[in-house]
Amino acid sequence: MHTRSLTAGLLVAGMLASCQTRRVFADDVGPVRVGVVWYDVGLPSACRVDVDVVEKELRAVFDAMGVVVDWETPDGAPIDDRGRTLMIAVPDDALGRPLLLGATIRGSRRSWVFACAVARELARPTRRAPSRASLSRAVGRVAAHELVHVLLPGLPHAGSGLMAARWYPHVLSGATLFADPATRLAIRRVALD
Repeated sequence: MHTRSLTAGLLVAGMLASCQTRRVFADDVGPVRVGVVWYDVGLPSACRVDVDVVEKELRAVFDAMGVVVDWETPDGAPIDDRGRTLMIAVPDDALGRPLLLGATIRGSRRSWVFACAVARELARPTRRAPSRASLSRAVGRVAAHELVHVLLPGLPHAGSGLMAARWYPHVLSGATLFADPATRLAIRRVALD
């Protein structure tokens, strides 16, 4: 009787282990790659960002989701996206929506980050202009949010994290920003398509 229980236990353990192995291999589809071309357009000195910090923050957010970002910052060359996403940093929303930090046209590969709006949001609690490093990091986070809109145009906003509809200064400047589970799952599904 004891031998039968042990045999059954080993059989169940083996089945569970093989199911777990299949699950790991099914999830391990390799990295999703996304190309980004970054432009700064007419940013005044109060809203100017360090592009290297923007890139580093955007990469950190996407690395955590298994997405590799191929980043390019052309030096004044004509805009040619070649299938990549154009991320354009401008001072403010042309439509005058003061609370908007970024925008993406649904179904396009174009996103805008409103750097001066991000600076104003960061300054709201203290009424002091943010440091260039802090602003650049926050702009990288807004760019990451907008890039998810490009990759997953039908994905709704989340209650918190990367895909929250409204961000407050502590989200822009706080600890590492993560995507919610639904966003991470949707990004991984992009790899399967």
